[in-house]
Amino acid sequence: MLLFVCSICLLSPHALGGSINRFYRQANGCGPVNLNIDILLKEIGEHVLIECCNEHDLCYDQCGKTQLTCDTTFLHCMLEACQQLLLSSNINHCQNDARILFWFVFVGGRSAYEQAQQEHYCTILKQETNDTSIETVK
Repeated sequence: MLLFVCSICLLSPHALGGSINRFYRQANGCGPVNLNIDILLKEIGEHVLIECCNEHDLCYDQCGKTQLTCDTTFLHCMLEACQQLLLSSNINHCQNDARILFWFVFVGGRSAYEQAQQEHYCTILKQETNDTSIETVK
């Protein structure tokens, strides 16, 4: 179910960026503004992931943070948050869903990251060297 809901995020590139100015609304829970999955996470007992989603949103807004740094921190936050669940089977399901959420932001979150950086007047410098993109955030 979570995989299906998250796959919709990738179908619409605009959905990931959202239409609300992130300067005024920085964190919106899990998922893009128009496809929030907080209720679903609560229903399946994985509400512990929501705070990590909020922290991830805030990370995208910070100048000097790369998308890779934000996404990796997001994954570690979720895996740690899943440890709060009591049953090991719930922990395993939660960690699997955490990996799915990470994959979606890692693969499809570029436009949301760039929009957040732009709205906060951050500078993203890209250098191309030998088919490798090096990104510096100021």
